[in-house]
Amino acid sequence: MDSDVALRPEELTYRLPEMDLILPLRMHPMLPQAQYDTPAWVRSYVGDVAGTDVEEWLNAGYELWTCLCYPHAREDRILRMSRLCTVLTIVDDETTRDTPFGNSSAYAAAAVEQWEDLLRGTQPVPQEAPAWWRLAHDTWHDLTTDMPDGLRERFITYLMRILRGSVTEVAVREHATELDLDAYMELRRETVYGTYCWLLAEYALGLDFTDMFTEHPELFGVWQDASDHLIVFNDLISLRKEWFVECDDRMSASWILRRQHGFTVQEFADWTAARLAEIERSYVKRCQDILTTSWGNTPAMRAYLCEIGHTMAGSLFFSRSSARYHAPGLLWNGITEATMTMHPHRSTIAPVHHNRPDHRAPYLYLSPLAQGHECARSSTGARSQ
Repeated sequence: MDSDVALRPEELTYRLPEMDLILPLRMHPMLPQAQYDTPAWVRSYVGDVAGTDVEEWLNAGYELWTCLCYPHAREDRILRMSRLCTVLTIVDDETTRDTPFGNSSAYAAAAVEQWEDLLRGTQPVPQEAPAWWRLAHDTWHDLTTDMPDGLRERFITYLMRILRGSVTEVAVREHATELDLDAYMELRRETVYGTYCWLLAEYALGLDFTDMFTEHPELFGVWQDASDHLIVFNDLISLRKEWFVECDDRMSASWILRRQHGFTVQEFADWTAARLAEIERSYVKRCQDILTTSWGNTPAMRAYLCEIGHTMAGSLFFSRSSARYHAPGLLWNGITEATMTMHPHRSTIAPVHHNRPDHRAPYLYLSPLAQGHECARSSTGARSQ
């Protein structure tokens, strides 16, 4: 571990600031079915994920992420979506941890060059390939049975950008390349799997905005805000896992700000809360601008932009509560101010004395983009109750 960024014992406990988040959380009603179907699907292919026993890995509840992030997905698609999102998390772990892919940019580059053919169905999975290749291949082709050609092509394009970005990320770690925050964010927007999230929102709602994105590139600004939201919070909440589990991984906003600006963990937590609020206000403003145009003022576009907001809120909630980051047993009591303590094998969260879970939040909050919502008629992005 680098001595210049080593966490001091007193920093393992920090105050998680109250976050005045404006995007509402929802839950897809088919979560119980996904909780049965998705783990069974994974178990039928693999016995471990990046060296971790599959049962321990599944304990994180990845199907919950899908049902939080796409609460209005068509019921005939949500199970296939849950499989894909879980499998892409497997791909993420297999390509970033202590594996042949994660340890060698040359191996990674050779593997990725095969994957475009697998996505297009022009080549079979090699017999010698790891079992998770077959799982990813079959999940992808099951999902695309009813996907429009334009959306499918965009999916392949962006998945390949993500995978090639992952090769770059491996090379950056391999050569200990020092990135500043802007360069890091630019790279992570390619590798965080954010773009597939926003494409999957189209599929979830039965939409195909291929022509819309060609004609109105300002829509990509919404994608950037949404991706930054995922990146920034993940880099805070995954700090325990990076420090105690992935001891050689130092490529995140937290470590960059620590190395280059001397941030303490508390300062990074405060920076994260402020940055999330800024990103959400930017996202709402971009969406409101789109919804005032002749081409954007449609029920389909409003539903799509609202679903991306749910994805941002759902991913944030999942990251706060999942064993993926905190180990089994953590129970999150709400979104308000709390004290977080990072232990080698788990996280603990204690509410500050005046904090009480607000049982109205977040389920009864309307999206600031919902028709008739006061935030949809203003540019402040303030939360409405």
